[in-house]
Amino acid sequence: MRGMPGSCSACGGPLEAGARFCPLCGQPAAGPSPTAVAAPGLPSGNDPATLDTVKRIGWNWGGFFIPYLWLLGHGRTTAGFLLLLTTAVPLLNLVHLILYPVTAIYLGLQGYEISWRHRAYHSVEQLRDGEREWAWWGVLVLLLVVGGVFLSLIYLRGAMDQVWREMDLLGR
Repeated sequence: MRGMPGSCSACGGPLEAGARFCPLCGQPAAGPSPTAVAAPGLPSGNDPATLDTVKRIGWNWGGFFIPYLWLLGHGRTTAGFLLLLTTAVPLLNLVHLILYPVTAIYLGLQGYEISWRHRAYHSVEQLRDGEREWAWWGVLVLLLVVGGVFLSLIYLRGAMDQVWREMDLLGR
């Protein structure tokens, strides 16, 4: 019985036509590979018919607030590292002044669709939950950056006041 068409090659249990896994033992079914069964045009294997629903979800705040990390976390490593590289290399950081906001806006607009196309999800709800977590991390990073800038400005103000007082004491 094992290895026969319509049966699991591992346990011999019956398989329905087109089944990807055995319902009894969970082993991959023999036959077409999962990539061959995956939806055409979507590397993730998610249902392409759901793309219209995913596109209507709205603005992706995680992709907007932290595009570097979002790209790296969603398997778009080349784009994420190139964006990070533009911050570190002299003269490329001038390109970064344009590239960063354009990337952030693009990920805000298209983030859900990009994620649906390139990461496997069980449902649109799972996609929303995962991206909601990215949004909270984005808000946290934004607050930390704004807080750091604010504290730096307060420190600089105090340092400049100290410099002016010392200059007045020296009679300059």
